[in-house]
Amino acid sequence: MQISILMPVYNGVRFLREAVESVLAQTYGDFEFLVMDDGSTDTSIAILESYAKTDSRIVLVRRPHMGLVASLNAGIAAARAELIARFDADDRMAPNRLERQVAYLRDHPELSVVCSYANLIDVNGNRIGRSAHPVDVIRGMKQCKPPLFLEIVHPSVIMRKTAVNSVGGYRQVPLEDRDLWGRLVTAGHLIGCQPEYLMDYRLHGSSKTVQDWDRQGELIDFNIIRRLKHEPELSYEEYLLLQRKQPLIQRLRDQAKGVAMLAYKNATRHYAERRLLQCGLLLSCSLLLRPWWTINRIR
Repeated sequence: MQISILMPVYNGVRFLREAVESVLAQTYGDFEFLVMDDGSTDTSIAILESYAKTDSRIVLVRRPHMGLVASLNAGIAAARAELIARFDADDRMAPNRLERQVAYLRDHPELSVVCSYANLIDVNGNRIGRSAHPVDVIRGMKQCKPPLFLEIVHPSVIMRKTAVNSVGGYRQVPLEDRDLWGRLVTAGHLIGCQPEYLMDYRLHGSSKTVQDWDRQGELIDFNIIRRLKHEPELSYEEYLLLQRKQPLIQRLRDQAKGVAMLAYKNATRHYAERRLLQCGLLLSCSLLLRPWWTINRIR
C-alpha cells in the first residue's frame, strides 16, 4: 500500500455518495480509504457502512464530535501509508488523480507536498470555474510573499506523513491548512503544484473556507514572514495590538482588503447555490474595494 486517503466527515450526507464513488473509481487501486467520522448525527454513517461492506479498502473510524483538526490529526496517526491524500466529503476526484499524483511525486522526490489544479463545481455538480494558482516556494520565500505558496486547494493535496509529523501536524487554528503549509515551508520543506485538473472542488454556502476567513488568515501570513526573518510568532491578540498602532490610512487599507476578499469568497458560494442577487451584491462590494484584484479573480 502506497497511499492513505484521509477524508473527514461530519454530517456530510448531501454529497457523500458522489465523493466516495469518485474514490472507489480510481485507476490507481493500491490505497486505504481512511474515513474519519466526527460524530455525525445524520445518515452519513449508514451510507459509509454500506460502502465499507462491499470494499475492504474502506477503513471507517467513528469518533465523538471534536472538530476537523482533531479528526485530521487522528487520521494522520492512524494512516498506514507514508503518502496521505487529503479529500473532503463534498468533492470529487478525477479517476486518474492518484495515479497522476503518485507519478508526479516519483518524479519530484524533493517535494513534501503536492497539490493540483481544480475544477470548481456548484451544488449540482456543474463546473462553474477553475482554480489554477501556481505554487512557487523559492520566489515566495525570497520576496517574503506567502501567497505565492499558500494558495492551495486543500483536498487536492498528497503529503508525506513524516514531513507533516515533523512540524507537529495540524494546529487548532482557523485555516489550519494554510497554517500547516506555512510551517512546512519555513521548516525547509518544498511544496509543488501539479499543473493538471485532478479534482472537482465544490463551492457551497457552508464551505469552511468562507466561515473561517478573517484576520486569522492575515496572521498566518504575517507569522510566516516573521519566521523567515527568524523572529518569534505573535499571538492573535499581539497581532491585533500591533495593527492598532498602524497609521489610520494603513488600517483602512488593510480592512478594505480583508472585506473585499471575504465578500468575493462569499459571492462565489452564493453563485454556486444560484443565489444570484446575493452574489451580485457581494461582488459589487469586492469590486468597489479592490477592483483590479477582483477582476483578475473573476478572469
